Amino acid sequence: MQYSTGTLALTNGSAAVTGTGTAWVGGVRAGWLLLVPGEGPLLIQSVASDTALTLARPYQGSTRSGVVYNALATRGEMTTFLTQLQTILTAMQGTIDGAGAGKFADGTVAIPGLRFTADEDTGMRRTAANALALVTGGADRLNVTNAGAVLTGLLTGTAVTQSATDTTAGRLMKVGDFGLGVAGAPPAITLNSATAQGLFQYSAGDANNPSAGAGGMVLVQRHATTFILQTAHRANDFQEFTRFSQDNGTTWSAWSRTYSQRSILGTVSQSSGVPTGAVIERGSNANGEYVRFADGTQICRTVAQTIDVATTAGSLFRGFGTSVNWPAAFSAVPLVTHVPLDSATMWGGSQLSATATSVGLRLVNPTSVTGAQGWSLGIGRWF
Repeated sequence: MQYSTGTLALTNGSAAVTGTGTAWVGGVRAGWLLLVPGEGPLLIQSVASDTALTLARPYQGSTRSGVVYNALATRGEMTTFLTQLQTILTAMQGTIDGAGAGKFADGTVAIPGLRFTADEDTGMRRTAANALALVTGGADRLNVTNAGAVLTGLLTGTAVTQSATDTTAGRLMKVGDFGLGVAGAPPAITLNSATAQGLFQYSAGDANNPSAGAGGMVLVQRHATTFILQTAHRANDFQEFTRFSQDNGTTWSAWSRTYSQRSILGTVSQSSGVPTGAVIERGSNANGEYVRFADGTQICRTVAQTIDVATTAGSLFRGFGTSVNWPAAFSAVPLVTHVPLDSATMWGGSQLSATATSVGLRLVNPTSVTGAQGWSLGIGRWF
């Protein structure tokens, strides 16, 4: 490296050198050698401007001007250059061995190790041994370790269920799907199509409603691959019914009502001999008290009657009351017994006076009695 533009002037005993037509600031450096005709090498100590520089020691030759020259880089200058070059090469090697080889610094949540020029707080960082985090906006969003992954924020897209009844394998289920975890109403379905496990609602108009006139909720459970159990609850009174399918919902059994504390007592009913109401019905009216059971059994007791037991029957006396209605009608003549209320020696007579709808009190006593009281008990069926 050298520089020789322009001429210079030297003054005996002075270290100052003046240039003419020179541009030394950009072309000459301290440590270079200044060569002029008839003189030994002169060492440049500093460059003050394009036309002024200073020698390392005062010039000892004759004062001269308009002198041509050559300024040459010395070994010391080359050493500096080589040192700087080595620094650059070392940095380049670091890049080659690091980012160039796919290796990056750990980084921080504010400046991830792998980031983007236009968005430096977004990228990826190493949080610990065998752990990394995806960062957006200066915050960790997904942390991955050997133990698994932790997502901060909501997951959307096709990785999650696309509807409240989406059964696609491998998808994550959202809160509320299949009626789970939701505070509001569960998904609406038709009963025959409800084959996936979950909690759903059905309408009063569903053709397969277990109890006409009211909608409700149905819990669907599965066993193995083809057995399905549905448990339905009416919305207005929470009556419970169950049915099942053994062929994956192609055909269904009839609904069967489930009885509980809520439904044991109530109005009994039947359809073609199959109970459809409560288990036990108990009631009373002006004619007495009755109990009906879901299997068809009925027990009735009339109100107390007062009769005279004064008709001679051999060595005994008997009395016949007027016919009164049973408190609830039987489907046929029941088994009847008459119960006296105020005599240890009196007993009930035959059931000849009984019909399916009425009965007359019959009492028998060894002696004649006026104003005896008793009631009639009938056991039979209501259907």
